[in-house]
Amino acid sequence: MDLAIKNSKVDHKIATKDMKNLLHPAIALWLVFSLICGFFVSQSKFTADMSAFLPRDPSPRQQILIDQISEGFASRSLIVGIEGAPEGVLAQLSTLMVQKLRTGSNFSNVSNGQGDANHKDQALIFANRYVLSPRITPDRMTVKGLREAVEDTLAEVSSSTGLFSKSLLGRDPTGESLEIIKRVIPSNQPANSGGVWMNASLTRALILLQTTAQGSDLDAQQAAQSAVEQGFIQAKAKVGSAADKAILKFSGPGVFAVKARDTIKTEAARLSTVGIILVLSLLWLIYRSVVTLFLGVLPVVTGAIAGIAAVGLGFSSVHGMTLGFGITLIGEAVDYAIYLFVQYTPSSRAQLQDDQQGPKQGFTSSFWTTIRLGVITSIFGFSTLLFSGFTGLAQLGMFSIVGIVVAAVVTRFVLPILLPPSFSVRQPKRLGFLLANCAQCLYRIKGLVLVLASVAVIFLALRWDTLWSTELGGLSPVPEAAQRLDSELRADMGAPDAGVLIVLKAASSEHALQLSESVVAKLEPLVAKGDLSGFQAPSNYLPSQRTQIARKANLPENTELQHRADLALVGLPLRPDKLGEFFLDVAAAKNSALLVPSSLKGTSMSLGVESLLMQSAKMPSAWTALIALQAPIRDGAQTSINAKNINAALTDIGQGKENGAYVIELKNEATNVYNAYLREAITLSAAGLLAILILLILVLRSVRRVVRVFVPLLASVAIVAASVVVLKGSLSLLHLVGLLLVIAIGSNYALFFDQRSRSSTSYTSVSSDHDMLCSLFFANLTTILGFGLLAFSSVPVMNAIGFTVGMGTFLALVLSAAFAKPPTIDATV
Repeated sequence: MDLAIKNSKVDHKIATKDMKNLLHPAIALWLVFSLICGFFVSQSKFTADMSAFLPRDPSPRQQILIDQISEGFASRSLIVGIEGAPEGVLAQLSTLMVQKLRTGSNFSNVSNGQGDANHKDQALIFANRYVLSPRITPDRMTVKGLREAVEDTLAEVSSSTGLFSKSLLGRDPTGESLEIIKRVIPSNQPANSGGVWMNASLTRALILLQTTAQGSDLDAQQAAQSAVEQGFIQAKAKVGSAADKAILKFSGPGVFAVKARDTIKTEAARLSTVGIILVLSLLWLIYRSVVTLFLGVLPVVTGAIAGIAAVGLGFSSVHGMTLGFGITLIGEAVDYAIYLFVQYTPSSRAQLQDDQQGPKQGFTSSFWTTIRLGVITSIFGFSTLLFSGFTGLAQLGMFSIVGIVVAAVVTRFVLPILLPPSFSVRQPKRLGFLLANCAQCLYRIKGLVLVLASVAVIFLALRWDTLWSTELGGLSPVPEAAQRLDSELRADMGAPDAGVLIVLKAASSEHALQLSESVVAKLEPLVAKGDLSGFQAPSNYLPSQRTQIARKANLPENTELQHRADLALVGLPLRPDKLGEFFLDVAAAKNSALLVPSSLKGTSMSLGVESLLMQSAKMPSAWTALIALQAPIRDGAQTSINAKNINAALTDIGQGKENGAYVIELKNEATNVYNAYLREAITLSAAGLLAILILLILVLRSVRRVVRVFVPLLASVAIVAASVVVLKGSLSLLHLVGLLLVIAIGSNYALFFDQRSRSSTSYTSVSSDHDMLCSLFFANLTTILGFGLLAFSSVPVMNAIGFTVGMGTFLALVLSAAFAKPPTIDATV
C-alpha cells in the first residue's frame, strides 16, 4: 500500500511538471508564432509565372523578352492538328471544332482558313483599298501613274494566275486590292482543302488559336486546352464512326508551360511521398516512438511555414519554383532534431530544462555551440542570394534562411521542454562501433582524399571555359517528342521565323504604327536583295492614321480624276465610261472614316494586328509593335537571318531608345539572360563561401580547426562538381544551388567532428563518440533518402538537385570524418 501511494505521488509530480512544461513561455510563443505564420501563409499569393526567375530590374532588351514571355502573342497561340482520318472527314472536324470554339470565351481568335473569313477579308480590303494600299502616293493618281497602273492591271487580268477577276476591272482599274492581298496574305500560308487549312500532304487539318488569357496565366491556358479537347470530342460525336480514328494534337508555349507544371507537380508529389515515407520509416526505426517522431518533424514544419510567410511578406507573391526549392533546402532542419535526440541521454535532461540555473557545461554547451555555428554558416551561405537581381534567387535565399533559423530555434527552445520525462533513444552500439572503425580507416587515407580533391580541382580549372552550360533547352521538362510535334505543326502552318524580331517601343498605338511604317520602308530593299524572304508588320494590316489621312489627300476630286482618266486611257482597251463605279469609290474613300483596330474585327487581318501590336497590361501608355522577319531562302533551303544587316538598315530609327527600335534574337537574348543569372549566382556563391571562411577564422581562431572544417566542404564540392561534368557534360544553375546546399548541410558534419576533436573529454562526458557518429550517420541517411530519390526524376530541376545534394552530403560526411581526430572505439562492444 505504501509503495502504491508513493508511486501515485511520483506520477502526480511528473504530470504536474509536464503540465508546467506545456505552459512554458517558450511553448506559448511558439504556438502564437506558428498561428501568425499560418495566417500569413493563407493570405499569400502563389504564382507559376516564370518571369519571376527573370531580372527584377531588367534592361530595356530584357524587358522586351519578359513582355513576350508573359504578354506576347506567341505565348497565347496554339496550333491544332487533326489527323488519322480521310481528308473530307478532317475538313468536317475542323469546321465543327471552329464553330464550337468561337462560341466560347477562351479564345480571342479562331482561324482555320474557312471561306467566310476569306470573304470578310476580301470585303474589308476592297472597301478600304485606297487607305490600305501603300501605292497611293501623290504620283499614283496622276495621268502617268494611272496609265501605268491600268497597264499592270490589264497584264494581270490576261495572265493565267487568276489572282484578279476581269469583273473587278471597272471598279479597281489600278489593282489596289490585289496589291494589298499580296502584302497581307503570307506566301507560305498552308494548303486549303475542303475550305480549311491542311498540311502539304492533306493528312492533317490545321487550326490556329489565340487565347484570351495571357500565356503566363497557366490555369487559363489549361482551361483553353481543355476546351479544345472537348470541342474535338463533340465534333467526333457529330461526324460519327467515320471519325473514330481521328487524333487531336496541339502545341504552343502555353501547352509546354502547362505540361511542365503538371510534370513537375506529378513527379514532385510521387517522389516526395516516397521520400517522406522512407525518411519517416528510418526515423521510426531510430526513435521507436510516435511522440518522438512527431516532435522530430516539428522544427521542419515550423520552419517551412515561417519561410513561406516571410517570402509572402517580403515579395508580392510566392513562386512555385521557390517553394519547391525551399522545401528541398529546408531538409537541413530535420537534422537538428536527430542530433539532439540521438546524442541526448536522460542525464542531460536537467541541463536542457533547468530554468533556474540555465545551461550548464558539457553536452549543452558544446552541442548548442556547434549547432549555432552551423546555422550561422548556413545563413552566410544563403544570405548572398538575397542580394540577387533575380526575384527567384532572392526568394530562395529568404525562404532558406528563415526556415533554417526557425527550425534551429524550435529545436533549441521548444523540443527540450516537450521531451517526455523518460525520453531516450536506443543507442545502436554495434553501429557506433562500426562507424568508429570506418572513421579511423578514413583518417588513415586522408592523403588519398587530398589527391582526389586536387585532381577534381585541376580538372574543373582546365574545363572552366566550358564548365557551365548555357543551353536553356537542357532545363526544359518538355519531352523531345512534344518539341518535335511543335516544329511539325509550325512548319505545316507556315509560321514565320520567330528567331529574330524587330521590336518597336512607343507611347501610343499611333506612334507604334508610324515606327512600323518607317521600318518597313527600310526592310523592303533587303527583301529585294534577298537578305529576307519577307516580313509581317502591323502597319501592313492597319496603316497609321497619319498615313491614312495622307493617302486620302492623294486622291483627286471626282471631276479632276475623271479628266485624268480620260487622258490616261487613250489607246488602252479600257474605256473611261466603264469606270463609273471607280470614280464613286474614290469619292467615297475621300470621305470615309479612318480605320481603327476594331474595324478589322472578324477578319484574319485582326489577328495580324493583335499578334503584332500590343498594349502593356502594366503600363497603358506603353505599346509594342513587332515585325516578324522571314529568313531568306537560298538554293531551296531556309538560311539564317543576318541580324547585323538588319541593325545597319535601322541606324536612323532610334535604336535602343525608350521609344525606338530593337533587333532581338530571341534565343540569344534568352541565353544572355540565363548567363547573367548564372554569373551572378556564381559570384554571390563565391562571396558566401568567402564569408563562411572569414566566420570560421574569427570563431575557431585556429588554422588547424579551420582547415579541418573548411577543406572537407571544398573537397566535397570539387569532387561532386567534377563528377557532374564527367557524367552530364557541364554544370548548370541548378547544380550550383545544390552545391550551396551541400555546404550548408555538410558544415554541420564538419563542425561536430571539429568539436569532438577539440575537446574529447568534456564532450564525451555525456555523449560518446559512437553516439555522435550515429547521429551524423542518421542525419546523412535521411538527407540521402530525401534528396537521392530526386536524382531519378525526369525533370531536370529535380534531377540536378537530387544528384548533387545526395552525392555531396555523403561526401561531406565521409571527408569530414577523414580530416577529424580519430574517434575512440568502445572496446566493450
